[in-house]
Amino acid sequence: IQACDPDLLILLGDNIYSGKDGDYSESGWQADFDEKYTNQLNDPFFTELTKRVPFLAIWNDHDFGHNNTLGGIPGSKAQEFSDEALEAFDKHIWAKIAAQPSIAASLDRPVSEGNYYSVIFNDIKFILLDVRTFRMAEGDTRNEYSLLGKIQTEWFLRNLDHNDASFTVVCSGSTLQNRKGKAFETVE
Repeated sequence: IQACDPDLLILLGDNIYSGKDGDYSESGWQADFDEKYTNQLNDPFFTELTKRVPFLAIWNDHDFGHNNTLGGIPGSKAQEFSDEALEAFDKHIWAKIAAQPSIAASLDRPVSEGNYYSVIFNDIKFILLDVRTFRMAEGDTRNEYSLLGKIQTEWFLRNLDHNDASFTVVCSGSTLQNRKGKAFETVE
């Protein structure tokens, strides 16, 4: 990657592979997150790369829990656990993103549930979406849940409408589909 001399590095999730064999009842999730993020950020290659190249990151299922973890199921263990996942992401990844001078000035991260934000970098607006916190299970027909959820969808549409950048890049750790796609990958 360094040999290509990139202007920006974008991590689209699965930055770490967290999990205690998928058992949410087991203690130690926060320690697991902390250990894996620390290992990732202390990797000599990654450390050198991110010293030279600004980076953005969003999470996906393995940053959030085990494979195909869904966050949008009220009362689910995954939903209860999402606060720990976000706390670890913020502590280890978000803190580094927000500390980068070339990134910090234009960051727009709503103070709400979820982990999504936008930034303008070199006249390109990057919109990084959270496709885990609000995701519903396949076959779930409740209208209030979709891939992005209502609040993030409204924020996303505002960011598309209010945009002075020359280009816009939408970043997601999952496929974005219309209503003809699978419900759990649907953006309304």
